[in-house]
Amino acid sequence: MRVAALHLPAFALQRLLRERPGLAGKPVLLWARERNTEVVQLASAPARAAGVRAGMTLAQARALCPEAEPVPLDPAGDLAALGALAEALGACSSAVEVSPPEALLCDAGASPLFARAAVRRAAHEVAGSSPAMTGEAGAEKETSPPSGEPGLLAALVRIASAQGYLARAALADGPRVALTLARAARRPLVVASA
Repeated sequence: MRVAALHLPAFALQRLLRERPGLAGKPVLLWARERNTEVVQLASAPARAAGVRAGMTLAQARALCPEAEPVPLDPAGDLAALGALAEALGACSSAVEVSPPEALLCDAGASPLFARAAVRRAAHEVAGSSPAMTGEAGAEKETSPPSGEPGLLAALVRIASAQGYLARAALADGPRVALTLARAARRPLVVASA
């Protein structure tokens, strides 16, 4: 079965920065309690530049970066946000599955979006715009995005981007391979040969 995986690196941190834009560009520490100790799970780029790494205690991280904003991890909120994104991706595939903590899986065989125009319409509907509103070339006559598997991956990444998330997508035979490729990808879209 061909599966498309959408990986959203550091999703909990992306979600936090999307919901609290005032934290953008600042050192932020997402932490969780492990065995009665507050442990950093994710750190923003400015916090990492100060030497903070996942797995440090919150006290160690604050010693390296005292100006960092500590925020408790919210797994329930992250799961709800992944669920909302999965609903938006329903325009691309009738079979979308949440794969916590930072991925979604789509059955490429259940995708009605191999039709070129449908991919573009779905992305614009989620973004709340139209080709004419975004000033795209050929707005009167809809332009054709890539079709087939590359078109599906492009639509997934585009929809995630319209929701404010950075994502990478990969398509392969089976969910594990697709997830591994998406996590390791150095570019936004990867299609593995069938």
